[in-house]
Amino acid sequence: MAKMAKKAAYVVRLGRIPGIYFTYSECKKQVDGFSGQDYQGYFTREAAQTAWDNWQASNSARQGQLSERTTSLINVLDPGGEDETIDSQNDEDLSNDKRKRHATLDDAEDVQYASKKVKTTADVFEPLHTVRQNEPPVTLTAEQQAVVDMALDKQDIFLTGAAGSGKTVTLKEIIRKLEDSGKRVQVTAPTGIAALPLGGLTTYSFAGWQPDSLQKPIQKLLNISKTAKKRIRKTDVLVIEEISMLPPVKPFEFCLNCGEDYPKNRSNIVCQNIKCKDVGQETFHEEDKYAFKAPVWAQLKLRHVMLEQIHRQKDASFQSTLNKIRDGNILSNAEWLALTSRKVLPNGVVAVKLMSRVLQVQAHNSKELALIQSKEVTWQAYDAATKLYFLPEDDFEPRRSEIVNRRRQFIYSPSNGEHRFPTELVLKIGAKVVLLTNLSLKSGLVNGSQGEVVAFMDSSSWQESKLTESESLHLMGFTERNHTLRPVVRFCNGRTQTIHPQTQGGQKRDNRDSYFVARTQIPLTLAWALSIHKSQGMTLEYVEVCSDRHFESGQLYVGLSRATKLEGLTVTGASREQITMPSEVVEFYESEHWEHLRPSRSSAANSPAQVESVVEEASLQQSP
Repeated sequence: MAKMAKKAAYVVRLGRIPGIYFTYSECKKQVDGFSGQDYQGYFTREAAQTAWDNWQASNSARQGQLSERTTSLINVLDPGGEDETIDSQNDEDLSNDKRKRHATLDDAEDVQYASKKVKTTADVFEPLHTVRQNEPPVTLTAEQQAVVDMALDKQDIFLTGAAGSGKTVTLKEIIRKLEDSGKRVQVTAPTGIAALPLGGLTTYSFAGWQPDSLQKPIQKLLNISKTAKKRIRKTDVLVIEEISMLPPVKPFEFCLNCGEDYPKNRSNIVCQNIKCKDVGQETFHEEDKYAFKAPVWAQLKLRHVMLEQIHRQKDASFQSTLNKIRDGNILSNAEWLALTSRKVLPNGVVAVKLMSRVLQVQAHNSKELALIQSKEVTWQAYDAATKLYFLPEDDFEPRRSEIVNRRRQFIYSPSNGEHRFPTELVLKIGAKVVLLTNLSLKSGLVNGSQGEVVAFMDSSSWQESKLTESESLHLMGFTERNHTLRPVVRFCNGRTQTIHPQTQGGQKRDNRDSYFVARTQIPLTLAWALSIHKSQGMTLEYVEVCSDRHFESGQLYVGLSRATKLEGLTVTGASREQITMPSEVVEFYESEHWEHLRPSRSSAANSPAQVESVVEEASLQQSP
């Protein structure tokens, strides 16, 4: 094959200093590590100049169109409310119009993408880096900062900790710091639900696998597509979230056997958040159940780090009880009675029931909603699947557009079912709801905040000024599909807030094409009951854990550790036998050498002898 001609110039549209550069090294300085980078290479300087002129003209026109259209936007602030920006992740609706991609550094010297003017405002695309760009600043504890410093020092890490210890907060800060330092960070997770909050890919997409790939021998898995190899080769830091939800042997062997595609000096951060599953989901064979049982675990030479300081529960005795359950220790009669006794709740507050089966949850919520004698208001989710990278041959294949549309529907269908935001949201005044995102940490409105719908507000006369272009376009699509009414929720902390739609999305790939799939919806769900699975990552003030024979090992701990205080927690239908933890897990945590990042406290809640949980994830995680 003839060698591709070298590019003569590069147009940097989004970078440190936009403009035309005549060498790739100069271009790289402007875009490498820059969030939302956008550049394109050309074979002649004349073509680059023309593209730059067209870009400036189209950008000016696009800004004018957007300003005119955003006067009717409905994602607005409350009257008299605080000036807060709702965190959003960006996407667009893919029209049938073809457009050329916004390139990334992965394209450096490989393929020429011809310049073409953006046709419509719906064609504006903001890269995936913006998923984490608008995260609010956080203040880390000393032990959390120590983990971040360890990652920046290129250490391979296995990170774990008790429920509510801030694992996800720490992981997000690691990702942000690494990206700010110019590292190419790739987040992977077994499911879209886990990958979306971190702006990552599923493990299958990252590795170029198919759903049945894990049944194949490792040598077959190593024979992956050129695109996947290139993606791996360009990755500086690999973050594997919830590694235990995949059969452990294959991912680790894959990492260790990729040869030149997986450099030995790469930092491999593994966040161990073993999650429980809803009853009815497939589970792995016992021999494949835990990541640490993989033969290659020791070869990774990970530094085992645990976060010990618990932030969700402040009461030391409650922490001690949770630690006992987590470690599989028997509770005293007094401790068990404290969990199972009925609590007196504030007037008008209803504890959310945590159940193991989704059908139970749906039936209970439907029954409670039907009892309310008021008008229903419904919102349909606005879903989009955008093809990210258009190849030159797309223009020359007559049926390519049809193929792309079919693939887009195929790849989006599973993602649609995975998303945490409901496809259809039906509310009434008086409905009990829970927030599905971190809306405002300052106001205490976080993932899991409980409340009641008290009104519906017409938001058509209000305008939100702090929106990116793609956020505006998504909200326009949502409004066109629905109406301008927005639920007003009075939360348990006393704050009343109008809830506006948000967009959450992530990247999906098949063998050839790459897509950004997203959903825009009001980030609420009915909350007379929730599944244990959906409650993970939430912080709930008032909880009733409805245990039954269907609870898997560890599910009871997950449910109990949602609560912020013992006074808001009641356990029904459970026996003390259900608190036992698997012996393999207890043995692993007792036998491993753990790096304690802060002086241990004398309280039982923080004793180093207490092993850390493998069934839970961080407090305040924004999950899809």
